[in-house]
Amino acid sequence: MREVAGRDKKARFTALLHHIDVPLLIQSFYSLKRDAAPGSDGVTCQQYEEDLDRRIEDLHRRIHTGSYRATPVKRAFIPKTSKKRMRARLQTLRDTLVRGRHRPFRLQAEWLGRVVMGYFRYFAIPGNIPALESFRTQVVRYWLRALRRRSQKHRLSWEGFGPLVNRLIPHPRVLHAYPNARFYAKHPR
Repeated sequence: MREVAGRDKKARFTALLHHIDVPLLIQSFYSLKRDAAPGSDGVTCQQYEEDLDRRIEDLHRRIHTGSYRATPVKRAFIPKTSKKRMRARLQTLRDTLVRGRHRPFRLQAEWLGRVVMGYFRYFAIPGNIPALESFRTQVVRYWLRALRRRSQKHRLSWEGFGPLVNRLIPHPRVLHAYPNARFYAKHPR
């Protein structure tokens, strides 16, 4: 099927069930990862393999009689940023920035970039980008305030600091798409 679809983009597949036979199902089973997590029904590959012939025959029969229904996929909940958690994280970051304000600028920028990116990697889901932009703005504001308190002689202006921040601290973007969009993602494998 894959070869025909690759050769002829206009080919139409109307009935595919006649291609699904017992040897194909066995081949498909052995192409699965052995150390993968159990399926949504909780059965591991090793448990399924214990009585493989009977299970494959039963699956083949149910597919061709139309009684087979795939079990629904379990959805994982990725929480949005709650205000309390974000405030607590910002408070911790502010205290850390004040304590480490005399460290070299480059080291502070690298550390803060990693912290902000880690926060985004966890909370970057569709609909949460405004909260993440707010988080980034607060972090940058606290960092500027800490840097300004380094010395009484030199005042750091936003005109000099803004372009550096835009290059060093990442902007939020959606990293975890909706579940149905994940299936269409292209992976470099």
